[in-house]
Amino acid sequence: MQQRIRAFITEYNQRYAATVLLTSHYMTDVEALCRRVIVIHHGKLLFDGELSALVRRFTAQKTIVVRLADLPVVDLTVEDPPIEDVIEQVFSQESP
Repeated sequence: MQQRIRAFITEYNQRYAATVLLTSHYMTDVEALCRRVIVIHHGKLLFDGELSALVRRFTAQKTIVVRLADLPVVDLTVEDPPIEDVIEQVFSQESP
């Protein structure tokens, strides 16, 4: 059902060039649907911008994943931390 709702919102947005305001604590929806993110905590605006900029601003670390097959490197990726960890970091840096 969650995927159907996401698909509907995406299609509606594209078809009608509509602005959709999504209020959610479910970060999977935010990642799938939002280009712009606004973070408000205790009535104070903490961030307004692209999700990737939020990650860059509030986290200094990346995750490096190396996949080996009998020692040769098969795959190497550099990933941002999960968005849930980023949001936790955002709120831990701000006092209410």
